[in-house]
Amino acid sequence: MHKIKVLFFYLHPKDLNFFKDKQEELVYIYKSFITFFLLYKTYYVGFINANLLIVVFKDFEFLRNKLKLKKFILDFLIFVNKFRYKLNFLVKIFYSYVPMDFIYQLIIESEENIKQDIFSIIRNINVKDVAIKEDINNINIYLSPIESFSEGTGSHFTTKLMLNNLYKSILNIKQILSNNKEIIVIDYGSGTGILTIAILKILYYLLSEENISKNIRIFSIDIDFKACLESKKNVYLNLKNIKNYSFQNYFICSSNIDFLRKTIINDNCVILLANVPFMVLKTLFAYNYDFFIISGIKSDINLFKNEQFYKDLESKYNLELNTNYNWISLVGKNKIK
Repeated sequence: MHKIKVLFFYLHPKDLNFFKDKQEELVYIYKSFITFFLLYKTYYVGFINANLLIVVFKDFEFLRNKLKLKKFILDFLIFVNKFRYKLNFLVKIFYSYVPMDFIYQLIIESEENIKQDIFSIIRNINVKDVAIKEDINNINIYLSPIESFSEGTGSHFTTKLMLNNLYKSILNIKQILSNNKEIIVIDYGSGTGILTIAILKILYYLLSEENISKNIRIFSIDIDFKACLESKKNVYLNLKNIKNYSFQNYFICSSNIDFLRKTIINDNCVILLANVPFMVLKTLFAYNYDFFIISGIKSDINLFKNEQFYKDLESKYNLELNTNYNWISLVGKNKIK
């Protein structure tokens, strides 16, 4: 049986209850670790359980070079150190030989075309070789096949919830387009850009159906600079075959949206998309939105409904709540606007 050398990173918290009590932080931690390895030529990166990260390098030979290996280790230690203020954990690194069949299965699971109602997420096809035929009922989301982090392939429960809710919200979005206001879309925690691509294509095809134009600005925001680059690359990958695209796209590395304060509070129509940890979601609702779809909340649905955060939202928005394996997503439409 053919085997391949694989690098394993085992995150070992000194407090054994860490992974139990800090579920909201795990999404950010996972994405950050995966993003780090985008600096290197990786064939597959992903967490295969709660605290075991597997990395398959496309060019594993670089680790044989002492200078490159030293730089890699130093870069990784510096990277890990930035999390020390958040958690107290050790990282164990080890090699192992794993059957290729196992690796192939991981890759298939992360790169297969994942259908989310009208959305087809595709990572294993070269966009240059595809004659894209799309409309509002059939939208392709193309992600760069090698460098996109596996947490952003569309396979995670929260991403599925977000895409499904986008699909179910087309009538609401169409109604938003019918007003005379400028549309502002905020994709907070944009990652690979999946949600940015999904919403911009929905808006584009809805406007095309009506043969009208509208001022639309889309802000893709992520705390991680590499994620911002990845998002920008994937968005423009998807725009190659779209004719007469006139929206303004911005890709911003930031931990908050306060710099958009004037844009949000002015007489614009603001749509928020956010698939981020619960503690981050809370900070985003210092502002009011016309419409939002959020996820990243892991909780029992009845317990969540007793949260003050939910009660505050319920007083301002008409809410629709959806779940997937204890992950919660909310769709909200402003009661006043």
